[in-house]
Amino acid sequence: MNKLLNHKNNNDLSTSLTGFTLVEILIIVAVLIALMSSGVALFSSRTVQSSLDATARETVELISQARNYAMTGYFGDVWGIKVLNDSSRCTNNGDCIIMFKGQDFISRDIAYDRSVQFDQGVYIDASEENEFYFNAVAGWLSTSTGSLSEQGIVLKNNVGGQLVVTTTPVGLVYYDE
Repeated sequence: MNKLLNHKNNNDLSTSLTGFTLVEILIIVAVLIALMSSGVALFSSRTVQSSLDATARETVELISQARNYAMTGYFGDVWGIKVLNDSSRCTNNGDCIIMFKGQDFISRDIAYDRSVQFDQGVYIDASEENEFYFNAVAGWLSTSTGSLSEQGIVLKNNVGGQLVVTTTPVGLVYYDE
């Protein structure tokens, strides 16, 4: 009789245990993988967009500084901006914007150069190099060939984002999508 009770208790024990089947565990793992992969994609996209925004802000600051230097006569000269696309003059042999002292980039004193380097998927959408400077005192936008109505620099990233840094004829700088 004792053997019979033990056998009955073992059967009750085995039928009362519950748990997850292999199929249920695989479904849960698949759902978690899908959620994590979409989260990583969203994070990556946000990081690239944030890098584009930071580069645009840095570009606006550099251009504004060139205008302020020209208006105050810093080191007794006008200050300019050179936009380089796929250039060996940039430290990463890619795109950069250089602030320089003087009316033209070629005759500048490189000791005063300051630049914004483009990396982390951000690039200048242009096929030519742009160059402009700001008049002394007034800070108006100019080039060696005359006045400009407006100067725009299109910045893009690898996921389709775009920002345009614009310099108005009176030298105000801003960026917009």
